[in-house]
Amino acid sequence: MRREYKGTDKATAISFVEKSLETFLDFHGVDIDNLEQLKQTSRVSYLMKVAESMYDPAEQFEWIDETFEDVFDADFEDDTEFFERVLAFAQAGDIDAMDFVGVLYSVGQGVAQDESQAFEWFEKAAAADNIIAMSHLAECYRFGTGTSKNLKKAVEWYKKAANAGEVEAMVSLGAMYFRGQGVEEDEKAAFNWAMKAAELGHVTAMNNVAFQYRHGLGVEQNSAKAVEWYIKAADGGNYSAMCELAEMYIKGEGIEQDEDRALELYKKAAKNDYEDAFSPLGEIYYSRKNYKKAFEWFTKATENDSLVAMCYLGMMYEYGEGVEQDDVKSFEWYKKAADKGDSFAMAEIARRYAEGRGVEESFNNAVFWYEKAVDNGEEDAVAELGELYYDSEYYTKAFKYFKRAAENGEPQYMNRIGVMYSAGKGVSKDIHEAVMWYRKAAENGYAWGMYNLAVNYKDGGGLRQNSDEAINWFKKAAENGIDDAFVELGALYYKTENYNSAFYWYKQGAEKGDVNCMNAVGNMYYSGKGVMQDYAKSVNWYRKAANKGYAWAMYNLAGNYRDGKGIAKNSDEAINWFKKAAENGIDDAFVEIGDIYYDKENYTQAFHWFKKAAENGDAACMNAVGNRFYSGEGVTQNYTAAVNWYRRAMDGGNIWAIHNLGSCYYHGHGVEVNMSKALELFTEAAQKGNASSMLYLGYMYQEGIAVAQNYGQARSWYEKSRDAGNGDAQQYINDLDEEIKKSTQKSGGGCFITTAVCKSLKKPDDCAELTAFRNFRDSWLINQPNGKNLINQYYQIAPKIVDKINSCADANRIYMSIWAKYLSKCLALIESGQNQACMDAYRDMVKNLEKKYLKGKNIVKA
Repeated sequence: MRREYKGTDKATAISFVEKSLETFLDFHGVDIDNLEQLKQTSRVSYLMKVAESMYDPAEQFEWIDETFEDVFDADFEDDTEFFERVLAFAQAGDIDAMDFVGVLYSVGQGVAQDESQAFEWFEKAAAADNIIAMSHLAECYRFGTGTSKNLKKAVEWYKKAANAGEVEAMVSLGAMYFRGQGVEEDEKAAFNWAMKAAELGHVTAMNNVAFQYRHGLGVEQNSAKAVEWYIKAADGGNYSAMCELAEMYIKGEGIEQDEDRALELYKKAAKNDYEDAFSPLGEIYYSRKNYKKAFEWFTKATENDSLVAMCYLGMMYEYGEGVEQDDVKSFEWYKKAADKGDSFAMAEIARRYAEGRGVEESFNNAVFWYEKAVDNGEEDAVAELGELYYDSEYYTKAFKYFKRAAENGEPQYMNRIGVMYSAGKGVSKDIHEAVMWYRKAAENGYAWGMYNLAVNYKDGGGLRQNSDEAINWFKKAAENGIDDAFVELGALYYKTENYNSAFYWYKQGAEKGDVNCMNAVGNMYYSGKGVMQDYAKSVNWYRKAANKGYAWAMYNLAGNYRDGKGIAKNSDEAINWFKKAAENGIDDAFVEIGDIYYDKENYTQAFHWFKKAAENGDAACMNAVGNRFYSGEGVTQNYTAAVNWYRRAMDGGNIWAIHNLGSCYYHGHGVEVNMSKALELFTEAAQKGNASSMLYLGYMYQEGIAVAQNYGQARSWYEKSRDAGNGDAQQYINDLDEEIKKSTQKSGGGCFITTAVCKSLKKPDDCAELTAFRNFRDSWLINQPNGKNLINQYYQIAPKIVDKINSCADANRIYMSIWAKYLSKCLALIESGQNQACMDAYRDMVKNLEKKYLKGKNIVKA
């Protein structure tokens, strides 16, 4: 029967041969006391050496009779005769022979193989206290050989043999405890039995002790102790120990790192056909770029189904390392490993199906193999499967795998989940969930998570807007390599007018090569914000960014050439850079080129560039094209075409086009005159900030064109136009004031009673009080229903009241009383915006003064 060994066990092999030798000598009547002497003879010495290389009883019995007969010139006619001689001893009650008969039955040596007979003889020998037979009997129960499998009985007999000192039983019993077979798993007990056997010289036990020390199983982890026992086991010829020790040399685990020593150990094991050494040998040669040797050992390893070796061969064919590059062969090797259950190879196969490398591209096959890889624990494949689904727009499935990757602790996919929640891809849009995942990614050190969290703090997306927190996270993102964070930091500081800090961060980003920041630094040198104004330096930074392809820098550099700021004025260079900016998507550049040509009076080129921009959808240029058709500059004048372009520009949101279309309706150019439509368009443009439309509106209210005449509204729109930068607006205001004076027949300042009171108080004609009352009259009262009528009535009676008071000896006292009782209150009402109340109060004052001083008919209507 075969016994289970973990490697070559020299001590056990020799012990077995010694037992066999004793039996053989006994058969031939040789004195057993001469055993030690016989061991020294050349023939027996050779036999013992042969024993060292054997570990399987079946193999030993295969050569035992041949070798013994050769050594001792014994004359057995055949194996059957040998078996019968041993059987005779067993039947005579020799317990060693009983065990020997069991072994011969188990291997079919000299007798037909019969595992049941083997079991019976082991049982007889064990019952007679043969400890080797106890161990053999335990193995029968352990593996169900010749009897029913019974792990508990196996443990029972291993214990008897081990307690009696049978070293092989100690090893097997330790293995049973380690695996929890027939007994409760107990790594400590496993270690103790392995240590007993190891101290008795059992090489396999030494290997097991080392293994448990290395991994801290049943004993405190101790790499140095593991190395110590692996060395003993390796010196005893245990190939498994050689490989384990080699691995520890490579890693520098418990011993100084020494790849050369590791290589020697792997070579020794491999030379003896120890399969587990083949692939590691290949890995060492691969790391040393000795691809020929690596390929040789990996190929040898694949003969024993090494999945690692198959994967390496797949990689070597993939990159042409030691062999001619061949995607098809690469695929074939990965496929072999994948078919045998290697999860890494499954993922590789999936990638090749996804990319069509070495095999026809197939989305379905890629999904199949990715899912197999994932199901077999290949966590790297989780996110890749998500990417495959995402790229194919299966967002719900992509979200599922991204979330799994995120929950596995991959911060990149925590951020990705945030992005999907933010965009509502594969999941309902939820900004709060997005922010939560961004924060997880950020707190796990993922730079883009920091950046996205900062953006949400900046914009108030999913949480309260907080510039300080935004700055904090943008800084962390910048420190972790996100160059986009520099421009964000600069912009945040710029927005709060902290220009020094803005310049600092823009400069940091610019020096790292960020073109946005380069352009921003140029802008700050241009404006002198955060740094001393320096047009020449602005040119340098604009040029750096422009040369790197940044379109707005091209545009800004063109502006410097156009205006001669920081560089000699050069309209040709300006046009050149504006053209580059336009080619890179800056539609405003078309207008600038058109304007330069326009200033050069090259109206044809100007029209060409304006039209080019307009056809690209630029509303400002649509308006400019309308202007050219309107004026006939660079193209045949055509009001109808102008109107069409103004309409297109207006639909595109251009405010000037709204004004210009209004002007066409006002003047009847390209459309019939329509003052109501003009008023509508001027109002829309004015409300959007167009100063020219504000001026038109003022004039239309002043003259009552398509609207009731209203001097107050007229003056208001004139003032807005002036404040918006229209240089003609002030003259319109002056003309309106003159018209108001004429319409109210203004005399001596026009306020009469108020003027007289202020004069008595020693106030000048342009004092604040008189100015306030005049503005009240001219801007508000005159525009009220019956307002002009009230003013005219006042002008009829007020001079008479003033004349009457002036004739009184206490006129100054009367005027002071009028100020205190009436006018100061009216002024307070004006200042608080209560114009109607002021009008009522002023009218009551005039009625009371008329009644008191003229005693005539009241001509002011209530």
